[in-house]
Amino acid sequence: MTKYREILRLSSLNLSQQNIADSCNVSKKTVNRVLKRAKELGISWPLDANETDAVLAEKFFPSAKQVKTNKRMPDYDYIRKELLRNGVSKKLLWTEYMEECRANGDDPLMYSQFCYHIQQDEQKHRATMHINRKPDEQDEVDRAGDPAMIIDPDTGEIIKASPSYKSIKNILVTGSEKLLSETTDSITTQKTHGITRGADYYRR
Repeated sequence: MTKYREILRLSSLNLSQQNIADSCNVSKKTVNRVLKRAKELGISWPLDANETDAVLAEKFFPSAKQVKTNKRMPDYDYIRKELLRNGVSKKLLWTEYMEECRANGDDPLMYSQFCYHIQQDEQKHRATMHINRKPDEQDEVDRAGDPAMIIDPDTGEIIKASPSYKSIKNILVTGSEKLLSETTDSITTQKTHGITRGADYYRR
């Protein structure tokens, strides 16, 4: 939700609209619209504690929650399945959706809104999670995909690297264990310099 209280507070400190937008993580246009509406309604900082962002949103833009659409919504289950097929795009599905709406006499969504609602549905089913971390707090290893390869500069031999949690932990702590498979025990420390440099950097 838009930080209406914070926008009004920062405005009372005579900050520019651009600075307010950056601080509240909204567009400059949103800040301008909120301040203009607040001026029209005679609302200014300081505010009462019970005037929360939700309360201010209802005061500033009461019609936002009252507007209901009679437009036909996409069939999300069908769209998710179709998008997995090669050659199927959102534009193609929207064209199909438009034809169905015309045939049934329904009011369709325009392409931008069609894509917006599909994106919202995708976020509900997306099996990913963003984890906030401080810089240099920890490392992770992606075990998916093809294994890393190391080329011996002397022989040209291609060697598979076999990272493990234990080896990475040790190399970050001591720098003594090499991130190589068991078949590379004879390789010298100089040839693993590229691997240990990363560990040296994180041990500073």
